[in-house]
Amino acid sequence: YDSADANCSRELLLISLKNLMHEMYAKDISKKVGSTFRMKQEKGIFYRTSTIPYGYQMDESSTNYRICEQTAPIVREIFRQYSQRVSSYTICKWLYENHVQTPKQYAQTGNVYRNPEDGLKSWHFSTIKRILENPVYIGNVIRHKSEQSFFAGKKVSEVPEHKQIIIENNHEAIIGRQMFENVQKILEQAKGKKPELTCKRQFVVFDRNVFQ
Repeated sequence: YDSADANCSRELLLISLKNLMHEMYAKDISKKVGSTFRMKQEKGIFYRTSTIPYGYQMDESSTNYRICEQTAPIVREIFRQYSQRVSSYTICKWLYENHVQTPKQYAQTGNVYRNPEDGLKSWHFSTIKRILENPVYIGNVIRHKSEQSFFAGKKVSEVPEHKQIIIENNHEAIIGRQMFENVQKILEQAKGKKPELTCKRQFVVFDRNVFQ
C-alpha cells in the first residue's frame, strides 16, 4: 500500500493488516497448543496416539491401553523366540507358516489369523525389530520423540533421547522387564555395539502410579 499514490486502493491496506493479524493469531495458537502438549507430557499424562501398539487395545473408557488377549500371545512368543537367539528371519517364517496376519492386516480385518478368503502377507524384519525395541511392552510409554514448529516453519525433527519423556507403569506389561532387557542386549550385540540397557537411557522419567 502506497499512501502517496492517490490511485492506490485502501483495500490493499486492509487486506495486509488482516493477513498480519491472522498470521499472528495462528502463531499464538500454535505456541499454546504446543505448550499444552508439553505440559501434559511433563506431568506424565497419558494420551492415545493414532496407532495402538500390536498386543494392546484401548480400555472401556478409551483412556489407556489394556492387553489384547488375542494378539498378546503373539508378542510374547516373538520375545520368547528372540530371547533364545532365534533369528528375525526364522520368527517371520514361523509367523507366516502359522497363518498369523501382520499388524497392519490385523488392524484392517480384526483377525489375528488368516481366514480362507484373506490373503496372507509375510512379516517384515523391521516389524519384528520395532516390537522387540518398544518399551510399551513393559508398561512404559515414550513421548516427545519428535517435534515440529508450524509458526516457525520448521519441519518434523527427531528429539534427542535425553530430551524425550518416558512414562513408567502407564499400563499392564505384556513382557517381563528381565526378558525385555535380555532382548535389548541381544539386539545391541547383533549391531556389534556394546550392550546398553534400556533402563539406563537418559529419559525424563515419570511413574504413572504417582499421578493416580
